[in-house]
Amino acid sequence: MSERAAPAPRDGFAIFYSLNTRWADNDIYGHINNVAYYAFFDWVVNHDPGNPPRKGKAFYFDIIAKKYNTAPSEVWVIGDSEESEISAGNSLGMKTVQILRQGVKKSPKAQFHVSSLQEFLRLLQMS
Repeated sequence: MSERAAPAPRDGFAIFYSLNTRWADNDIYGHINNVAYYAFFDWVVNHDPGNPPRKGKAFYFDIIAKKYNTAPSEVWVIGDSEESEISAGNSLGMKTVQILRQGVKKSPKAQFHVSSLQEFLRLLQMS
């Protein structure tokens, strides 16, 4: 059996947020139920866990670029929201791609526009 790698220290993460569980979140062995895990991940994906005021997507995009030692001009930000992903990417000098799906208004702020991820792949191959 191979040895398990040591977990990363708490200061190795940009954000640390403790989640309080309720008795109903645990099974009879004291493990957190899968349904509770799904709810936790849903919350993190849909809410900024940072302390108010919210840090916004540019904060996280910058952390990711720095973590992987990548120049902002080499990062592609893909999203559908002009106010969220596109503005955040533009503020950092990243390439911005808006996915145009039904009901999404085409933004002049995005550098590129695609209607599918396949179209984005072709854009990447051309650049």
